[in-house]
Amino acid sequence: MKVFTHYTKLGSTSDGIRWRTILKFGNSWEVKGSVVMKNPGAANFKRPDQAAINSPEELKQLSVFDNGELRADWYEFSSDPTIECIGRLFSEYYAAKGELLEGVIQIFNLFYLREANLITALNKVSQLNLANMVDYDVQHLTFPVYLGFADLAWHKTYGVVARKFFNAAKKLGALYLNDDFKKNAFIHPLYLMMYGKNKEKCIRAKYQFFQNTPTPVVSQKLIDDAAIESIVKINNNAIMMKITTALNEQFPLVKGEEKNHRYIFDDIIELTVTDKEQGFVGFRHLKNGKCYYNYTNQDAPNEYLYRDILSDYGFDTEKNIGNNVWLARKAFKEYGSNEQDVIRNIFEELKNLRNSLTT
Repeated sequence: MKVFTHYTKLGSTSDGIRWRTILKFGNSWEVKGSVVMKNPGAANFKRPDQAAINSPEELKQLSVFDNGELRADWYEFSSDPTIECIGRLFSEYYAAKGELLEGVIQIFNLFYLREANLITALNKVSQLNLANMVDYDVQHLTFPVYLGFADLAWHKTYGVVARKFFNAAKKLGALYLNDDFKKNAFIHPLYLMMYGKNKEKCIRAKYQFFQNTPTPVVSQKLIDDAAIESIVKINNNAIMMKITTALNEQFPLVKGEEKNHRYIFDDIIELTVTDKEQGFVGFRHLKNGKCYYNYTNQDAPNEYLYRDILSDYGFDTEKNIGNNVWLARKAFKEYGSNEQDVIRNIFEELKNLRNSLTT
């Protein structure tokens, strides 16, 4: 898989507009599908010198995916976990039809500022005067279309953009989508193909897309086998102790909460690792005065955006968890089927979340 993107640098900063990301499989340039995401993430320039593509043959093919107005160069970019999941999703889509994926998958976004941290990106993009690319994107969607913008569908600004893509996808024949916009989950590919791949809801959502129907035929054996694969036999206390020993070297502890293994993850939220309730990793806002936030009765800083990102990683973000004082929680058993895998995957995820959540 090769990753091409139409990129515009913004002044002397590291910010840029990453528009029309193209995933190319094999030798064909035929468009084989589209996916609509939130915003460009962590993928970066493939070449260390950040040089633009200058191959006449490639530029001729790439010009098809250019509206001719941005006057920006094309670059080859590296991949990232979300891009890899998109590739696997469409590879499985065509494999289910007995075909090998050969061609181009287009990645569209609700907005195009390249920034792995969604919270930072939304703050920055609100201050920029960016050209509106939505109408062009909507006109160039190609079936099959997977909508994976998750909870950003409910954002006060980008929810409007999400509905435009939704309406366009329905017109193209995306029958797997419920006619009622609010009844769709729009599961992010990172959760669909990685963190929640053994969950029944993700298996069914994937086959809805594959079979293009809201009521897919899914064998019970497939669901049962996935459930068996996700069964974990682990020592939760041992996991907690190994993780917190390392975290003690990386994060300051919340004053007065040392015995509960609560760490200051950034200046807004804290991280908890505990063996209680079968063991989990949890996030919540730092204390507001003497008490923690109660998410049912009050709004917390960036609450919606934190939940949005954490849900992509498979965290439970429902407001009723833990008496409404938790922003998000994820059980140890969601990280693997043995202690070694659980510990490794938690550390890897915290590293990724550090990039995505902290400002």
